[in-house]
Amino acid sequence: MSIDLEERLLCALQQGCLVELHRDPEDWSRCQVGYVDAVADGSVRIRSVTPQGDVLGYEVYALSVVVGVVLDDGKCDYLGKIARVVGKRSHIFQEVESWPKSGIRGALREALQRQCVVTVGRTHADKESLCGLIRAMTDDSVSIQIVDQYGEDDSLATVAIEGITAVHFGTEDEQLLDYLRASYASEGI
Repeated sequence: MSIDLEERLLCALQQGCLVELHRDPEDWSRCQVGYVDAVADGSVRIRSVTPQGDVLGYEVYALSVVVGVVLDDGKCDYLGKIARVVGKRSHIFQEVESWPKSGIRGALREALQRQCVVTVGRTHADKESLCGLIRAMTDDSVSIQIVDQYGEDDSLATVAIEGITAVHFGTEDEQLLDYLRASYASEGI
């Protein structure tokens, strides 16, 4: 354990900021996120935060297994995303009424009209799904403004409607991205 690590954790405790705790030196994409609650006896206790911003339970780790810590200093996209949604569940997630139009084409038309984030599946694999806003639609294809995991515009894709096997709207994933997009827009980001 390095003293620098313990100092960073104590700094996070004093600042009350979110942190990422990394324990796997081979995979820095995996981490625990939360607020440092205590640093004592060679360990750290964090108040765990889910990717949807729910503050739940506690996790305690020996400092000897923590290989890195990232503090929310405004430069980490993931922690910035989580900070935007902490405690906002009632503002983000709402019951969604069914759309009057049914079927794949009906859902795509409704998404175009409502301008809300949808997930469009093209195969059984999640890796083939596109998440974003339907920007245009013809008889044969749709243009999708792809939205990244932080709710920010990424790229534009045109997809043949014939190849679309699923359209998801109003699930936690889409509502979270809609909320993030609106929060950036309200700040002029």
